[in-house]
Amino acid sequence: HLMILGGLSDDGQTLNDCWIMNLSSFIWYQINLPDSVTKRYAHSMSTYYISKERFWIVVTGGYSEYNPSTKKALPITGSDITVIVELEYINDEWSVRGVWNTELEMQKIME
Repeated sequence: HLMILGGLSDDGQTLNDCWIMNLSSFIWYQINLPDSVTKRYAHSMSTYYISKERFWIVVTGGYSEYNPSTKKALPITGSDITVIVELEYINDEWSVRGVWNTELEMQKIME
């Protein structure tokens, strides 16, 4: 699978969507996630394989807004700076099993 999350449009608008492409069938699936995960650009994203049907997306950093006239960007800070999303893929269907964006929540899932 290939995943695209967030980004910046040609006119300087922050995108807030998430798409996953099945590399065998070349079919795209849109995943609905909160803006705290998707509404960012110039961020880092990694995946952590848990099982054949389940994995985590770790999204960190980036910017949430860009003002083209001033050329200033608003960095993501606070509890949204790093977000973990758990996705499940069963019977060709994607589902979101959880979204964690605070240090306390992340500590709980790591135990």
